[in-house]
Amino acid sequence: MRWSYRSWRLYCTVYSIIFIFSQLNSYSIEKYSLYCPKQLLLVSEKIMIEEVGTIETGNNMGEVEKYLLSIGLNGGYSYCAAGQYYCFFTACKRLNLSEKSIPIIKTGLARKVFSNAKKYGKKELANPERHNLIVWRKLGNSWQGHIERVVKKCKAGWIKTVGFNVKNSDGKEGVAYKKRNIYHISGKLQVVGIVGFYWEE
Repeated sequence: MRWSYRSWRLYCTVYSIIFIFSQLNSYSIEKYSLYCPKQLLLVSEKIMIEEVGTIETGNNMGEVEKYLLSIGLNGGYSYCAAGQYYCFFTACKRLNLSEKSIPIIKTGLARKVFSNAKKYGKKELANPERHNLIVWRKLGNSWQGHIERVVKKCKAGWIKTVGFNVKNSDGKEGVAYKKRNIYHISGKLQVVGIVGFYWEE
């Protein structure tokens, strides 16, 4: 039986929809919170916002290399997770705190940040809040992911974030504000978890 172009296109569309929904049904968003001194959270957020507007001068090269250096890597690697660690690392220096005060694991892998929080953190309702880290996974059997930090919670799952290794409004790669929805697939990325933080008053 020969398929017409129209039939083949319809088949591909239906198959794609079924695949996407099967992926959505396989994962639910979870949230785990780690202890972090409140002042460290506030200062790390300030440092992160100071970095907005930083642009690569090559493929993961240039000024962005300082993020990778904070986790012991050279330029050329993806730096979405390294950028988040850099903010805590630099905040520790400003506050004269030990690097042990940093709540997240020292890694360049976004999904490892979440898996570590899942192992050691407190499970909570999966509501995104300011300071939370949103972790995405690449659809399919992939170790790849992405991570951004919430600066403002909006309605119906919408959030404003700061992301490293993302495109800005001019299409340049670097550090930028992003508008996301935790329930939407972004390209080939789907939110797998949220890393929250708590502190003692």
